[in-house]
Amino acid sequence: MIFKSQNGFSLVEVLVVIGILSIMVGIGMTQLHRYVQNNNLKAATREIQGDFFEAKERSISENRMHRVVFDVANNTYEIQRCANASETPCSNYIAVPIKTRFLSDFGSGSRLAQSIVQPCYVGAGTSFNVTDVQFGLRGTMIPTTGTMLLVNNRNSTATMVYNLTGKIHACFRMQ
Repeated sequence: MIFKSQNGFSLVEVLVVIGILSIMVGIGMTQLHRYVQNNNLKAATREIQGDFFEAKERSISENRMHRVVFDVANNTYEIQRCANASETPCSNYIAVPIKTRFLSDFGSGSRLAQSIVQPCYVGAGTSFNVTDVQFGLRGTMIPTTGTMLLVNNRNSTATMVYNLTGKIHACFRMQ
């Protein structure tokens, strides 16, 4: 009598492999979700930096003041062109909206924050003290300094501090 060897896997072996793969996928998905949320926070920060640069460049090229107005409650900000062509600050009544941005446009989870517990570097503020940033005809900012804060669902934070020239220094505390 000739016996043939049976090739294949037993049910127990298959179940063990499926169990190990399930654990690995679970760990990987958790890390991927963390990465995506932190990446969305960084993307929102870069977009705000880019929109500040755009408002500054528009002020210089059009010889007209522009401003960026933040609405923390609605998680939005807006770039506006001042109707007057002078160096005087524009009021709410004479600004023309150019672009409105929602932080949800940059991915879920990121939002403007009123305050954070700890800044990411010494000297940065822990409260959002910007509602309206204006750019003069030469690209200088009014007020000359300020702090903007972003936070995501993981409690990772982005602290953005700007100066008179429009340069924004951003740093992150990732969770």
